[in-house]
Amino acid sequence: MKKNMLYKVALLLLAGFGFLVMTSSDTGEDATTTCTCGTLIGIEFSPTVPGDNKLVTGQTQADCFAWWEFIALNWPVDANTSFGQPGDTEPVQWETYMTREVLLNQNGTKPPAWGSSQKAPDNKMALLADHPAGTKLLFHSSKFNSDVEIIDETGQAFPNNAPNWLGAQNGTNIWYEVLVNEDEYNYIVDNAFYNADSQYVYVAAGNRIDLPMGNSIQVGAMEIKASWMEVTDPENAEKWNTYKLSKAVLVDPGTGNPRPAIVALIGLHIIHKTESQPTWFWATFEHVDNVKDSEDHTGPWNLYNPDCVTQEVNVPAACGQNTNKADSTYTIDCTANAQPTYYLCPAAGPVPMQVSREIPIDNDAQAVNDKLQAFIQEHYPGSVWSNYQLINMIWSTTPQNIQPNTVPQGLKAMQPLIPMANTTSETFIQQTTCYSCHQFAGIAPTSGDPNPKFASDFSFVFEFAKSQK
Repeated sequence: MKKNMLYKVALLLLAGFGFLVMTSSDTGEDATTTCTCGTLIGIEFSPTVPGDNKLVTGQTQADCFAWWEFIALNWPVDANTSFGQPGDTEPVQWETYMTREVLLNQNGTKPPAWGSSQKAPDNKMALLADHPAGTKLLFHSSKFNSDVEIIDETGQAFPNNAPNWLGAQNGTNIWYEVLVNEDEYNYIVDNAFYNADSQYVYVAAGNRIDLPMGNSIQVGAMEIKASWMEVTDPENAEKWNTYKLSKAVLVDPGTGNPRPAIVALIGLHIIHKTESQPTWFWATFEHVDNVKDSEDHTGPWNLYNPDCVTQEVNVPAACGQNTNKADSTYTIDCTANAQPTYYLCPAAGPVPMQVSREIPIDNDAQAVNDKLQAFIQEHYPGSVWSNYQLINMIWSTTPQNIQPNTVPQGLKAMQPLIPMANTTSETFIQQTTCYSCHQFAGIAPTSGDPNPKFASDFSFVFEFAKSQK
């Protein structure tokens, strides 16, 4: 009851400070459901995720397709809820997908059925007891595999074997989650790839992991990587009216204790395998208030502070993963995109860090952003989704369809040529591009082969499977 009351207090604060519940009759929405974007791309405003778009022959069309996916994935599950209703904490389509931790449990056994209400791994289900349905669990992991380049709760993809958390300007750490859609789930379950040994037997026989491709009949394999920031001041209606909000239980890295919270979406990766792009579409979105992208934007920002000051953090000896033999003082200065110098632990929590965008949003993406943001503002007034922007969309003009069953996977003619990075999840490696890492994605290690070289079709999800105990 106490936990539910905490949620209710937070939500009442949101409502009391201008988070109005909108219906189709009072939002000004009209019957227009399609936005013409670029050449021959009609973006349908609906929950139907497109399986592919073979009309993509240029960057503007690719960017339009990215927005089409983004809109469908962020369509509310509740048919009576407006698209992007401010203050709404109920799930959107992609939040019903299965998290990597539930799909690949620690015992290497079959996961729950698709559509299951289970939102946490078996050993952490108790943390969600008595919390409202749809609450997500975002937990701190004290172990980071130095050989795996993935997002892991509070840790980013890089640097490996080093502190890689990100502190927001409100003094909290950014949280991450990875989810897969139903087509990817079915492929993994049908082949028993939730078990590390099953993966190895399959590929060692000369087969290759080949996830389903989207087309006019099926969506195809899709993975979502989300970045969340804790809402610490729900009374700030002007700010939070522009964010997708969700209910969560956070396992606080500073105390180790679970607590209910409201979190705001600030970053979203979408990767999608289709018939026209067997080496995947790679799109990434951010909230417009993350970093200073233009002089017209005067802040405040989630990850940037023009008045930044150097901070010193006292870390006790042997606190968490820190290997100090004595109490130590670490410095977090105002150098943009510098990795943290200590691991999070109960006695040394996150502090604000300075982030900037190293590669500006290109003209193609910006033009499409302007188009879709204006369309949403006109047809879905007040929608939070007009406050998100595409950073870029990667695709190939001549994708390689047949791949080897070992890493690296083949890539050619990838577009655009400039690096693509999300400041919320690739903060420290913005001069590279996601596929340059994903082409080395492989299957899970086993006792017989702790360092397998077999590929997993650009997906890092497979590496987390365990052998059955």
